[in-house]
Amino acid sequence: MDIPARYCHESIIDANGIGIFTRRQGTGIPVVLCHGGPGACDNLAMIAGMIDDIATVHRYDQRGCGRSERRPPYDVATHVADLDALRERMGVERWIVGGHSWGCSLALAYAAAHPERASGLLLIGTSGLEPHGGEQYRRNYESRMTAEELSRFHDLRRRRDSASAMEQAGIRDEMLAIKLRTDMADPANFPAPEYECPMNYEVNAAGNADWERLAVDGEMRRAVASLPLPALIVHGDRDPRPSSGAIGLADMLAGSEYRSIPDAGHYPWLERPDLLAGAIRPFILRVTCSRSAPSIHR
Repeated sequence: MDIPARYCHESIIDANGIGIFTRRQGTGIPVVLCHGGPGACDNLAMIAGMIDDIATVHRYDQRGCGRSERRPPYDVATHVADLDALRERMGVERWIVGGHSWGCSLALAYAAAHPERASGLLLIGTSGLEPHGGEQYRRNYESRMTAEELSRFHDLRRRRDSASAMEQAGIRDEMLAIKLRTDMADPANFPAPEYECPMNYEVNAAGNADWERLAVDGEMRRAVASLPLPALIVHGDRDPRPSSGAIGLADMLAGSEYRSIPDAGHYPWLERPDLLAGAIRPFILRVTCSRSAPSIHR
């Protein structure tokens, strides 16, 4: 699928006390896309390009990530506050809140905290309200490693636990590179995704730990279950992250639709862009048509 190149405006926006790097493109209903990690950076340009003729798409590097300012704390509540501050500074009344991987968790937490500010949920590669890791996920990604990769991965894990702080970053980068390859359904023809900026492992550790706490919190689960929002949940059928979390979330959300993308891993826009666009474009149009009045950007 050819994604036409359209103008993308980049800026640093002061929001919630820090400078956040943002990108905006397109015209139509507002959509914000939250990148994964936590601790990675925006890599969702292809998804934006699939819908920017029918939506105004906002992307950004989260606090501590990419070209945004590095300033703790990096807990979920702070990320949610950053996102709502961005919404206000951008002059958006309500938007479809989308995300990939960890970005789905952030989108869920945002919608639970500010349901009146969300017009829909677009979740790609979500683990739902299950922890991001888990034994099944570990078995799945290790089964996709070559014997050499698996041996090296285990060796790096052992070294990481006793390494100095300076050594740990390099060890974690190599482990991440091995794991990213296993995210692809067909790594021989689709190499692992590349990110513009290095991973911030401080953000990663803090965000994952806080989400693990929230995901099992009864109040959070009740807030998510009661969301009165249309939702599209998309999961690659060869994503090493078990689909049970995504399916469980779809069952929990009354207004949700679950779509499985065949022959796709954790990054379906790289391996099956045609099928992903075919799922998300009708959803964006449905939400647009269901709104009682068009969104106004000040």
